[in-house]
Amino acid sequence: MSLINDWRDKAYSATANKGDLQRLWQDYFLREKEIYAQLLRTRMKRSEERFRPLPKNTV
Repeated sequence: MSLINDWRDKAYSATANKGDLQRLWQDYFLREKEIYAQLLRTRMKRSEERFRPLPKNTV
């Protein structure tokens, strides 16, 4: 079985303990939040490199 199928079985289990499901989803959303924060930091860094202001005496 694949990793996604294992995760899906745990996440949507009708027989799982409520506390286990809460921890699973809490962990999932915290990791997702970290990934998006990292993506935003990387994107901001790239845009800052791309749009550096020109020196004043180049005009």
